[in-house]
Amino acid sequence: IRYDVTDVINLNNELEKTKKELLNLNGSLENRVAKQTAKLVNLNQNLENLVKAEIKKNEEKTKMLFLQSRLASMGEMIANIAHQWRQPLNELSITLFKLKESVKANEKFEAGYEHAKRVIKGMSQTIEDFRNFFSVERERELFFPSAAVENALKMVQGIYEKEGIDVKLELKSEGQIYGFESQLCQAVIILLSNAKDALANKKDDKKVTLTLETKDKFAIIRVTDNAGGIKEEIMDKIFEPYFTTKHPSAGTGIGLYMLKSIAKNHGGSAGAKNVKFGAEFEIKLPLKDEK
Repeated sequence: IRYDVTDVINLNNELEKTKKELLNLNGSLENRVAKQTAKLVNLNQNLENLVKAEIKKNEEKTKMLFLQSRLASMGEMIANIAHQWRQPLNELSITLFKLKESVKANEKFEAGYEHAKRVIKGMSQTIEDFRNFFSVERERELFFPSAAVENALKMVQGIYEKEGIDVKLELKSEGQIYGFESQLCQAVIILLSNAKDALANKKDDKKVTLTLETKDKFAIIRVTDNAGGIKEEIMDKIFEPYFTTKHPSAGTGIGLYMLKSIAKNHGGSAGAKNVKFGAEFEIKLPLKDEK
């Protein structure tokens, strides 16, 4: 008895071939699905990171807007105080002049009169300095950083004398900066105030050096103290918002964060390091040509 099984064998071979192709296709699909899943996971992670970064940027902008709003409010308050003080100062000047006219001239009276005039002029200039410091500037302008440095030092000079701090000003060289003079003045005041606080527990020999120089097309402002330095474990945290080692009644931890934001706003940077007897803070800002 004979039976032709050729077709059956060929059909089985085709089925085996199709089965292998299906297995290969299934494996390929699994690999593709795994690759696409990995891509989706990475994309999702990147989106999460972008969202976190945007949230952080918005928080920083909100904090800066809040601080600018506070400064604007303080500026209005200072302007009102200046307005209220100027009239009495003018009247006092006129009264002194009339008194001088009615009194016979003598050396002692003349000396007292000139001293009183200087005091009145100094009070008027102090009011003007604070009013300019808190004024809201509309546009950037070219200015010499030495003006901001000197104004900042002038504003803290009284408290430095009271605390017995010897401050040394070194204006080595400078160029012009394109930005906001009052903001830079504010940044320097922050550094000088922090130096004063750091020296609070030091009984004597309190020293602060304020330096301005230019190097590689940058204006560099440094404030150095001899208060013992910053602990290494907190060095990388001091510019973070709301980080402070002071008592809540003495500080909010926003000063150095503002300082860094001001430096960034001018295309520069801010940093700190420990030196031989204390800490040194640096503000580095790019110089601009008058053109």
